[in-house]
Amino acid sequence: MRRSSAPEPVLRAARGTLSRSSPRGAFSLAELIVVLLVLTILSACIAPALTSSFIDASSPERVRREGERAASWLQRVFYKALLTGRAFTLSPSSLRSQRNIVVQWTAPVEDEVFRGDGSAFFINNAVESPRSFYVPKWNILTPALTIRVSASEGPRKTAKALWYIVVSPYGRVSLRDTPP
Repeated sequence: MRRSSAPEPVLRAARGTLSRSSPRGAFSLAELIVVLLVLTILSACIAPALTSSFIDASSPERVRREGERAASWLQRVFYKALLTGRAFTLSPSSLRSQRNIVVQWTAPVEDEVFRGDGSAFFINNAVESPRSFYVPKWNILTPALTIRVSASEGPRKTAKALWYIVVSPYGRVSLRDTPP
């Protein structure tokens, strides 16, 4: 058998066997950057889910977010009524708080419902006028409306208002912390 003049480590590398004399000691910079990038993406995806699960369902911040969603939904309803020329009736209950706000469109008759996530409850702040009518021809809501946003469901006397959705006679919707 003929012997090669090459050193033993070179012969091992040619045969595909690893040499135990030079073990791999650390990660390369590229590998570290990839691992950090993956961890950053995972933490960005998981953080909002963990944050919302730690916030109490009736916390003022979560009720405010739900009130903002309801106010922007109402603003969209007014915009849709102006574009389509359709009138609607807005009649949140003035006796008991509810999770939903219902708009009843006319011509053709249909209901559109804002469905809350359960963290906020809505009740009409006015006792005497449970319904408001919007006519896009004149861009007028009669009468103007204030909706109390509370964290608990119940009758009018027990539902403590945290925020107020104020709807002006001209369809301007705003969220306030004090009644008008």
